[in-house]
Amino acid sequence: MDKEEFGRLYREQRKRLVRLVYRWGATPDEADELVHDSFEALWQKILNGHHLDSPLAFLLTVCRNKTLNLLTSSYRSKRVIGKDPSDDDDEPAQGSYEGEFGCAGLRDDCVRRQLHEFEADYPDAAHVIWMQLKGFPITEIAEAISRTSEATKQYIYQCKKKVRPYLEECRD
Repeated sequence: MDKEEFGRLYREQRKRLVRLVYRWGATPDEADELVHDSFEALWQKILNGHHLDSPLAFLLTVCRNKTLNLLTSSYRSKRVIGKDPSDDDDEPAQGSYEGEFGCAGLRDDCVRRQLHEFEADYPDAAHVIWMQLKGFPITEIAEAISRTSEATKQYIYQCKKKVRPYLEECRD
């Protein structure tokens, strides 16, 4: 990816990513900063010679991780408005992988390992599954991945088929 392609990606995706990060719980200023930092991380990868099959998937993953880190630190410092941290004692930490994928109660290292492997192999699919598990409507998922709603439904179905073999290994 050269400077021109990077600039085009930035112009096409920045506002969409800021809206998405805001929807995930960041303030408008935090969302803008997190997206900016994510684009910087992408540019550093490019400058270091890394080839990314899907720069958008990289950006979505970095934005998600940075948002989770922000929200986790906000939670820990009790900055979350209107929420008492003692209310969530039973739930996994917001930055934990079980919490990210909605696998509360699954403490199995095999599942975590397999989900990490799946995310490394299919970052786009892992992000879409994560968004669906978090309750995002199809229209927002479609906007995030630049597809129509119908194409997104089909894509989610295909993503779920891809993750099954990874999790089969962990069945009792």
